[in-house]
Amino acid sequence: MSQSEISNRELCLLLLKAESEDSVIEIMKEHNFWHDETYWRAFGDNENNWSAIGNQQGHPVAAVVEKFVNSIDAVLMRECLARGINPAGTSAPQSIADAVETFFSVQRGNLTNIDTERRRDLADLIGFVATGEKRNPNYVVFDKGEGQTPKDMPDTLLSLSKSNKLRIPFVQ
Repeated sequence: MSQSEISNRELCLLLLKAESEDSVIEIMKEHNFWHDETYWRAFGDNENNWSAIGNQQGHPVAAVVEKFVNSIDAVLMRECLARGINPAGTSAPQSIADAVETFFSVQRGNLTNIDTERRRDLADLIGFVATGEKRNPNYVVFDKGEGQTPKDMPDTLLSLSKSNKLRIPFVQ
């Protein structure tokens, strides 16, 4: 199947099942994306991006925790946008606890104020999957958050040095 014959969904599912960097490269080469520069751009649209990329979490635990924090942010953003609230506006919640109370009816945003079933329902909004071998695992963190369009990605997922969350008080 060439790049013109594979759908975005099919490619995404193949990449999701990839267990290693080498597997990703193999899939991209097989479908003629790897060497076609029209499908690539510099991370953050900045060719000189190593200082930002190389300065990310140095410890693997912190890097994984950051993925969960981003998932929580995405879920809170989804709820805010679903209510037609401007996340950076004055009517938006002013803290994480305020957002959790406003969007999920959790008193003071404290999860100890809800029962186990309700806590489980909230936990289902974020997922974690570990696959691969014990010595070389593959981790996936996913959420039922706001979602990202390809057009938005340079200003969201691929924006290490941008201020996209700076004016939104209920995200980290």
